[in-house]
Amino acid sequence: MWITTHRIGRTARVAVAGGVDRETSPLLLRALLRALRGSAARVLVDLGQVTSLETSGLATLVTARDAARRRGVDFRLSRPGEHALRLLRLFGLEEMFPPEREPLPPPPPRPAGVPREGRGRVGAGKVTNDSRLRM
Repeated sequence: MWITTHRIGRTARVAVAGGVDRETSPLLLRALLRALRGSAARVLVDLGQVTSLETSGLATLVTARDAARRRGVDFRLSRPGEHALRLLRLFGLEEMFPPEREPLPPPPPRPAGVPREGRGRVGAGKVTNDSRLRM
């Protein structure tokens, strides 16, 4: 799983790629809670490259959304795949995650010389300098 976070103004965009399961959900939760810190007024979670989403990943999204509400931060899912939408409907959570209507800001370009994996091996929750997580 890859997680990339960047800010544009007061919006934090958290892009997730790969599978979200019992093993990777804690990393996603950590990244989402980190995005809520500071002056973020809005968190957009881009699920457009998520290949699988298990119920533990869905629980992670609910936990982060609840934390956002407590802080007064708008929390939205962007580009959820059909599988994610099916899970949201199955558990009656589609109203909890209204669809994002505004276009997503583009992700920042990868710095020159940074390999696809980020700077060095990333695992066990270690965050690289360019705010990418990989498990």
